[in-house]
Amino acid sequence: MRKQARVDGDAATEGDGDVREALFARVTECWARLEDVVIELHAVHEFREETILHRVRANEQALLDD
Repeated sequence: MRKQARVDGDAATEGDGDVREALFARVTECWARLEDVVIELHAVHEFREETILHRVRANEQALLDD
């Protein structure tokens, strides 16, 4: 749900709407990124520790071999 700050009287300028739109877009993007992080963390915890360590070590070795 979109919320806008209330502005009384002549305090509002023409650019306020543009600023609000830009800030709203940024907040929306931040929430989307946070949701992605939470999903990734949840996915990682579905793997056993040994599986994660094996993958990390294999990737590490592949980097060393290049």
